[in-house]
Amino acid sequence: LVLGIICSCIRCDAFFLTGSSLRLSPSPVAFRAEISLLSEALTSSDACQNDTSTHARATHQTLFTMSEGERLRFQYDFDELVLSGNVSTVGSTAPTHAVLLLHPIGVGIGRWYYDRLVESLEKDYNRPNRLTSEGVRFVFLVPDLLGSGSASAPIAPDGNDAMLQLPLLKVSDWANQLQDLMADYEARSESKSHPIGQWTVVANGGCSPIALEVARSFADGTAPFTAEVHNVVLSSPPRLPFFLESADPEKVKKSYRTLSGVVGKLFWWYALRKDGSFIQRFSEKNLVGRAENLGDQWTKNCVAVAKLNDGRSRYSTFSFLAGSLQEGCKKSLDALKNSHVQFSFIRGTDRRRNRARSWFWQRRKKSAGKVKVEKKKENNDDEAEKTIEQYAKENGNGGETEYIGGRISLAHEDPDGYAAALALHL
Repeated sequence: LVLGIICSCIRCDAFFLTGSSLRLSPSPVAFRAEISLLSEALTSSDACQNDTSTHARATHQTLFTMSEGERLRFQYDFDELVLSGNVSTVGSTAPTHAVLLLHPIGVGIGRWYYDRLVESLEKDYNRPNRLTSEGVRFVFLVPDLLGSGSASAPIAPDGNDAMLQLPLLKVSDWANQLQDLMADYEARSESKSHPIGQWTVVANGGCSPIALEVARSFADGTAPFTAEVHNVVLSSPPRLPFFLESADPEKVKKSYRTLSGVVGKLFWWYALRKDGSFIQRFSEKNLVGRAENLGDQWTKNCVAVAKLNDGRSRYSTFSFLAGSLQEGCKKSLDALKNSHVQFSFIRGTDRRRNRARSWFWQRRKKSAGKVKVEKKKENNDDEAEKTIEQYAKENGNGGETEYIGGRISLAHEDPDGYAAALALHL
């Protein structure tokens, strides 16, 4: 019964798919040492550097008004990979191309999702390839999104205690977080004589609307950062109706209130019990092409991060499951139409859809005093169905697609292939 209720709240194709320091307990950095593959390569100063690359971690703190009207102070960590090249390929005045990587939102997902990709990018940059030949300094930023990982314990401005429950998070909240980080990073880079020349925003699956909203803010002149958004890269994008249709806001709020109560607590307990056996089974069935693609750390990382800050990252997951990311992207797509912003896509060669479904997708009709269940019809003609790539081309935003190994969690499944595809788009 509990699983039936929980599955009824799944709205997207990928379920698990997301300055001054005021340290919260437990320490995000100490926790990262347990969950991050790359942390083993970091020194005690939280940085690893060679002749051509630097990998570091940093903490950012921000204060802003949420979409629900609450004013909160968030502190979170982000990983930074600087690929600066050497004197023969990239000069000290070379332009900087910043790449923002948005992790999926789900149970225990955080910036660690991109650890394998960051490792591949750093490895590939230390041998001749497309990136090193461009003569450009690249910076990759991987933040924990609001409500996930280290960003799951906001503090009210008038106090010092972390909030026990987060408000409903929406696309604008995550987009505002990223815009604030981009503006702050531009200022710091400028002070170090490495001005940011352009941005690329990368998102996976259901988080695509966040990337599009960030790009739209620059297009309409409302963004706090100044460098242009050159490209939006979407991997494993949902079907086109996801981008064009919107969920009922009142139903989203109602679903979030339900999930924030007993139902959500039961689900969180069930997902983490037995060392995350449910997470492992679900991920193998729905998120990867082959079970071995997950590796030994996937479920361990999910469980560890899901327990961080007394499990408060569940509220970002509940926002996602309630449908807060399904606001529709028509406003962003219209604002970016025929603009300089290019849309690029990365898809997996395993084209199986996530078939996780429940009675939520069945329309109930009352007939003669009885409840008649009518299943929603699906169009199985994939070739006849219009894709987001086709829409992007018609919208004047490019729409080139690269295919790599994997199914949905591509940056984790095939990090080397993802790094190569990303280099082509950059």
